[in-house]
Amino acid sequence: MIYLMGAGFATEAATDRIRMLPDFRKATRNMAMAYASLESVVASTPAEVIRETGLVFGSSHGELETTKEFLKTLAEQKVARPIYFQNSLHNSTVGFLAMKLGLTAPTITLSNGMHTAEDVFEAARTLLLDGAVDTVLATVADGVVAELRSVMEMNHGPTGMGLGEGAATLLLTTRPEKFAQPWIARFAEGFRIVRAAPSAPARCVPNADSVPDYDTNLLERLARAVNDAPSGAFFVARRDGGFSEIAWERPA
Repeated sequence: MIYLMGAGFATEAATDRIRMLPDFRKATRNMAMAYASLESVVASTPAEVIRETGLVFGSSHGELETTKEFLKTLAEQKVARPIYFQNSLHNSTVGFLAMKLGLTAPTITLSNGMHTAEDVFEAARTLLLDGAVDTVLATVADGVVAELRSVMEMNHGPTGMGLGEGAATLLLTTRPEKFAQPWIARFAEGFRIVRAAPSAPARCVPNADSVPDYDTNLLERLARAVNDAPSGAFFVARRDGGFSEIAWERPA
């Protein structure tokens, strides 16, 4: 059984505040947003638990700020700077977060377009059920860079999903007794891919926004849905005509 122990979301104010801190002087917006979503979750969790907690980070587009600088330098100076290319990858984000949090457990980063958030949830579930760790931070973050907006929108395909930015974190565990606070919800059915007719609509019980405000915010929508109903199932339409299902129940 997997339990939800906490959830955090980035706000504009928190992201801007973090970017002003000396330790975050060179942090990208993605890094600051991701850390903003982690702050409250980490603050309410014992330090010894956090150190042994795994981290699964996902970003649909990666470090676009650095990608923009790489492309700009290449176009204007005809120089492909290796440091820009290296830092444009989303593993630079997860490395930054792991160092800031002092994590010693496994960290994973992944990117799969519009399915990034559900893949983050699945990877976190796999780490937990395989016994690699008993607590995982599942985090997603995506920012928008104006100069690359048209390319980002092309990557969306015919989904009709809005383009925006944000970050969210879920704290998941198989050992709720390690925490002082009670668990928020548990995922009795875990996560599964369900086949459905191509015309099957995406739906969430309770209903979620039909147009998310950023492309990897499934974790945020899930956390908010869990807070709205004692039980339910969260469905996400897939391009292959199926859908992903995450079922939950709250304490009686």
